[in-house]
Amino acid sequence: MKKGLKTALLAVVIFVVAAGAGLWAYDYTSKGLHTRPDMPDNAFWLSSGNGMRAIVVDVPDERPAHKYTTMSMRVPSEYMDDWVFCYPPTEEERASIPISPLELVAYFKIEIDGRELSRGVVYKM
Repeated sequence: MKKGLKTALLAVVIFVVAAGAGLWAYDYTSKGLHTRPDMPDNAFWLSSGNGMRAIVVDVPDERPAHKYTTMSMRVPSEYMDDWVFCYPPTEEERASIPISPLELVAYFKIEIDGRELSRGVVYKM
């Protein structure tokens, strides 16, 4: 193999590795995984493009068979990127959420200045 060809192949390999590492780092940080808290054994995480970062607890993880989508409620902007633990909704919470053709699986809220605010819901598609 000629020296010029070896150099070109090495440059391509280095570029591909660097690009892959850059894409991985972007994906990792944009999903907020670098700030995700420790999770209980019976939980899985969801991070969506609308800023929702949820740790879903006590709900079976059916991601290979189903997709999950989140619906965000209005909260102050400084809380938009926070991770929130969410749980199956109580009957009272279920009644307060608009009816949807999707299956409601989790409801989450945050506490701000001693007040509990709805943060969002998770639906199974």
